Amino acid sequence: MIRIFAIAAALYVVLRLAYVLAMGDVFFYGEELEKGAVAKMLLDGVEIPYARMPFHPYEGGGFVASHLKALMFLLVGQNILAHKLAAIAWGLGTVFASVGLAWRFAGAGAAMLAGFLMAFGPAHFQKQSLLHLGIHYEALLFMGFVFWLGLEVARTPRDRRPDRLTLFGLGLASGFGTYFSYQVPIAVLSVIVLLAATNWRRIFAWPLVVGTLVGLAPLMLMYASVGREILDIHGSEVGGGGGWERLVGAIRVGLADVQRLPTFTILSAGLAIVSGLSFARPRDDRAWALALFGGFALLWLAFAGASGMIEPVAEGAHWVRFIRFAPLVWALLMIVALSAGPAVSAKGEARSTPPAKMARIGVTLLVALGAVHAAQIIDGGSLRRAGDHWQTLTSVHGYELRGAFVKVVPRLARENDSPEGYAKAVAPLFSIRVPKRQDAGVGEGAPDFLAAEITAAVGHAAPGFGSAAMGEALRQVAGDGATGVALGLGAAVFREASGNVRGALERADLDASAAEALGRYGTGFLSWEPYVKGELDAARETPGQIPFLRGLGRRIFRSSVMQLYWGPDTRLDPVALRDRLVEGAPALGAGPAELAALLEGVRSAAWDYGFPDAVAVRLVP
Repeated sequence: MIRIFAIAAALYVVLRLAYVLAMGDVFFYGEELEKGAVAKMLLDGVEIPYARMPFHPYEGGGFVASHLKALMFLLVGQNILAHKLAAIAWGLGTVFASVGLAWRFAGAGAAMLAGFLMAFGPAHFQKQSLLHLGIHYEALLFMGFVFWLGLEVARTPRDRRPDRLTLFGLGLASGFGTYFSYQVPIAVLSVIVLLAATNWRRIFAWPLVVGTLVGLAPLMLMYASVGREILDIHGSEVGGGGGWERLVGAIRVGLADVQRLPTFTILSAGLAIVSGLSFARPRDDRAWALALFGGFALLWLAFAGASGMIEPVAEGAHWVRFIRFAPLVWALLMIVALSAGPAVSAKGEARSTPPAKMARIGVTLLVALGAVHAAQIIDGGSLRRAGDHWQTLTSVHGYELRGAFVKVVPRLARENDSPEGYAKAVAPLFSIRVPKRQDAGVGEGAPDFLAAEITAAVGHAAPGFGSAAMGEALRQVAGDGATGVALGLGAAVFREASGNVRGALERADLDASAAEALGRYGTGFLSWEPYVKGELDAARETPGQIPFLRGLGRRIFRSSVMQLYWGPDTRLDPVALRDRLVEGAPALGAGPAELAALLEGVRSAAWDYGFPDAVAVRLVP
């Protein structure tokens, strides 16, 4: 088994490193960097309550991911690369659980096939393996061990007691897995059904109960600190009506996006499964394993449809929209491996039988399709530019402070109703250490950058405070970043102008810092490309136009380079954003001075986020 795992692990790592170095389409979802900000808070020793630090209290896996990111920050620096290495490391654990389970209950052929399918799964599945959020894909690790240990207990003869350590491990994986992701209980329920079918008394074995309680301890502690927030799963669609309709629609879109060959995919998988089962009818361990994965798939579909956890997915949707399907895809891949594995490893005359040949054909077609997807992911970037990409990966900050602060600040200050109370609650955040750059004339300086991000989050969380009172309170605790507070007051300035950007910019008492802060906020934290012209028009020929556009440039950078709201073409590529703005300037009605102000904002943001000097100097028209 170790040799098989080594081969599968090597293939998995090589492919994913190629995706990362090519800058393929495995970047970028904002929460990854925001959970990196939590990792940075852990490393910097920020003195805030531990249970109020997670990005989402209901998402234990995200907090676990932040701890792994912190470790990677220590090993390779606080950069983008650390996230991808954390994802690969976690993925290796999932590969081990999948290969080990298949080997234990269906033999070497199933183990090898499981390894290949984990490496060469569907395109969405491969991409999700590099998105280190600590949620749906990463939950497969715990599901794998829950299934493995559950099958070990189930295969124990009825007249013998299961190994106590196995029972304790099953409980630990079930309990902590539940804290990690609320999809894991579906796997736990599947195992409970399995144990009920074999010997129901084992469900109440004391090592299993104790292990479960120990595993659930972090969830209990989180509940003691934040209460019902652990159940506050955001998203208006989650738990709403129409769950079955959304589930069916998402499956249809997902299949249509499999290289535009849904029929080919279904027939190849069906051929591998049916032929594999015809070659070697499942008995004993293999039969229980197949029943467990099949039952889980059905339970998952029932839960997804009834709970409404699947959001609407439109044609051509970004792959991240399918991330909640990761457990279902994994279960189906494992069913293929368990079914066709014996045919793949058959020897002698048995290897030449029609069912064995047909099973190998089906498996080969599936792996080949996955290899095509892998090649397309790499082709979506450029391995020839791996050197430049390496510099970006190791230079750009692996954290997005404002996005994390927006979640953390309300929990820190939820018992305060005054600017002074908020300032006192968020004061520990000013101890975060932001790297300083040499050329102070480009960025705004580390303390000012940090202060602006904290202030922006306070403004988002405290809509009742005026900009003057909020600014004065925060400057008292900002230390060296006191001058940066004004650059984060955009939300308050926007509200004071009743949402009228032009009216605010025409105010005689609005200074340059307030105008830039307004640009950083605009009509919201994010900036979509179609909205840019409206904001340009609103600012045109006002006293605060130029500083406003500098702030808008920074907001555009944050929404397009550091997140995907402008599509994947500009991800981690400020030069591509510059070209897009230059080419689109005539259509936007942006003259040379306006374009220069926007690009000045883009350049200063690139500098503050850690992009290499060679990139920053190219961000001028």
